[in-house]
Amino acid sequence: MLPSIELELARFQSGSDFVAAKNELDRHREKIPDWTKFLIIDDSNSDAAVLRGVLHSWLGYDIDVQLVSSMGRAMDHLKEGLPNVIFLDHILPPLNDAAKVFPFLREVGYQGPIVVVSGMVSQSKRRTLVQAGAFDVLHKDDMNSMSVGEILLRIAGLDIDL
Repeated sequence: MLPSIELELARFQSGSDFVAAKNELDRHREKIPDWTKFLIIDDSNSDAAVLRGVLHSWLGYDIDVQLVSSMGRAMDHLKEGLPNVIFLDHILPPLNDAAKVFPFLREVGYQGPIVVVSGMVSQSKRRTLVQAGAFDVLHKDDMNSMSVGEILLRIAGLDIDL
């Protein structure tokens, strides 16, 4: 079984609990605003591709999900138009700390939610990132429709209890 599926299933007492939670999450999907633009800033093409696939799977293929692998490319992209949501790699050269990147994103006019994506993050680092301006932190092992869906619903102001 894939690691993210194992972690996802571990949150529930049984398979039927998981299916019920997944159905509840899917029921709220249409309440998400009509977001059309997402930007993924990640130097790992494979991680970015997985996240893009999850976003397309959950929101459909009509959305525009742009992938950039460096902060320079991200800044150029943001000058052309602002996305609804940014997913930002936690450790992206040359700054190697997402919290140091937030001011640059805000400086070019992006005021929307930033979700930090990390392969290794402790609870204290998660707190630090949220205090610095991240909307949320998504562990790379949790890049699945359930975890991403929950984050998108929270961004939309819909806090459902699964």
